[in-house]
Amino acid sequence: MATADFEAVSTSIKQMEHRMEQIAALKAHLLRILEAINQSFPDMQYITSYARADSITRKSPAELKALRQAGLNHLYSGMKTGSDRILKLINKGFDADTVVKSGCMAKEADMILSEFILLGIGGKELSEENAVQTAKALNTIQPNFIRVHATGIKPESRLGEFVRDGSFTLQSEEEIVVGVCQVFCVSYKKKFIGEGNLPFCTTEHFYKPLY
Repeated sequence: MATADFEAVSTSIKQMEHRMEQIAALKAHLLRILEAINQSFPDMQYITSYARADSITRKSPAELKALRQAGLNHLYSGMKTGSDRILKLINKGFDADTVVKSGCMAKEADMILSEFILLGIGGKELSEENAVQTAKALNTIQPNFIRVHATGIKPESRLGEFVRDGSFTLQSEEEIVVGVCQVFCVSYKKKFIGEGNLPFCTTEHFYKPLY
């Protein structure tokens, strides 16, 4: 192995070791926070945290269960969509497999799970894919809560550029409502409505696009 290659590998290992130390320190820090909350508020029934899908999958099942036993019993996870193409389009940083795996891991750790989805995030071009693939992911995860948001696009963002060049077409509020029906009344009913077990769903304010 050339000296330069050896140094590159050595640097990579050191970075990995540093990252593992950071993860271990963060876990201990979270456990201390949960312990302090429980001591200060002994009647506390729910402790909730936001959690990215890839943050969940970086933890082992044992680590998630330890957090659950320490009192962290409700996770808010912003999956946004179940479509790989759309997740890549918005540069989310993970794929649909990670979305599904993270959701299932949270449920297996006996945590309450709220998944956040975005309607309109695929534009008119990928609206059907957004609905079908999101329903498919939710069917597998079976979260306790589904929270629905509409998409607001900042002009200076990458999606804003796509809107300007015509490759991304914004949906109207009526089309977004159709998207809700596609997710919850077509594909999603196979697992939940058909079994009489539809999770509680809230539709947040429809944020108008900034255009």
